[in-house]
Amino acid sequence: MIPRTAIAQIAKKIGRELNSGAEPSEEALATGPILAEAGATPEIVGRLFAEAQRNRPNDRMIHAYAFMLEGALGTLRVQASGGDVDGRPCDRGGAQGGR
Repeated sequence: MIPRTAIAQIAKKIGRELNSGAEPSEEALATGPILAEAGATPEIVGRLFAEAQRNRPNDRMIHAYAFMLEGALGTLRVQASGGDVDGRPCDRGGAQGGR
């Protein structure tokens, strides 16, 4: 499991990048999927909720955690659908389901 502080540091970097108005870097785009592969999606959710519940939540950090979570959930969705990027369940029987 990836330490909380590492995820927070990554989120700070991504938050600064997203706040700059530039397109997200390849590294930022890869962060969510990498963390999903490492099993850290629940930790991203936890950090997002923790930030949102603070007395003075940091919008930049919330945006960064949400960005990371979007990438992680996308990766988990593709894994759950057997690698189909459109998200359709994998048909193991060979039938095309009317297509």
